Amino acid sequence: MNKLIHSAYKDYIENNLERKMYNDFPYVFIIQGEFMKIDFGQIKSFYDGKAGLIAGLCQQVNLDTIFNKHLEQHQGRPTDISYGIMAQLMLINMADDHHPLSRMDEYFQNIDLETIFGMPIDINKLNDDRFGGFLDAMVDAGCLALYSELSVSAFKRYGIKLSNINFDTTSKVMWGQYETSDGTAGVVDITFGYSKQKRFDKKQIKFALGTTQGICIDGFLLSGNADDKHSNIDYLDRAVQLREQFELEQEEFFYIADSAAFTKAFLQKSRSLGIELITRMPDNIKEGKKALEYAWLHR
Repeated sequence: MNKLIHSAYKDYIENNLERKMYNDFPYVFIIQGEFMKIDFGQIKSFYDGKAGLIAGLCQQVNLDTIFNKHLEQHQGRPTDISYGIMAQLMLINMADDHHPLSRMDEYFQNIDLETIFGMPIDINKLNDDRFGGFLDAMVDAGCLALYSELSVSAFKRYGIKLSNINFDTTSKVMWGQYETSDGTAGVVDITFGYSKQKRFDKKQIKFALGTTQGICIDGFLLSGNADDKHSNIDYLDRAVQLREQFELEQEEFFYIADSAAFTKAFLQKSRSLGIELITRMPDNIKEGKKALEYAWLHR
């Protein structure tokens, strides 16, 4: 990069200015009768790489505004480096070389943060204590609320329509010993449950993702023994909230689910909330078997 800068300056000077060589300095330029010394060894070069692109995408969906609103409201004060910028710094690092939090200053030392964010940022302040505090503040403010508002903002910015939503779960095996929460409300239990990884000898947690048109728009972290049949009932409330956020009360909207959702409680709740369903009967229901047999015979 320094060679490119050197060459560009050299070509410009040779075409526009009088140049004289001095033994004690690389270049001395005479501009309007005055000497101007340039030591190219003192010029610092920056390589922004993906940083500008990722920060630009974040700003397109108002990530900085959303993070500042939620975290400042919860913490009661702004910070010298805003929460929105902290979030973007973490995303930039994760999408590239993924340095640990204790070495974030190393990662950003050759990136022109002032140009990207429009304000000077002291990289010596980018330490693990600051990022750890940011993550704590994010959890306190509510990760689901942040993600939900960001999703809505991104969908509206790029004109993606929310015409349906599908929730499904998967399990993640956990290794080691974990203390139990003794049934404390709101606490995720790392415990035994139905393992979709077929590791019934290990404790686990479960993830639930809500998608539309193949794009993730919502998500939950669940206890390892969470039952899909009961969880689907809770997802209906989230579907209603998303429909309201997208202002879709008068438009066609479907909740898509697998056969685990086909229960009396789920069907009754969906009807009371006015949500249309696309699902299937489980194989152990007689009426479902009859319908399949009839379809097969009259194919």
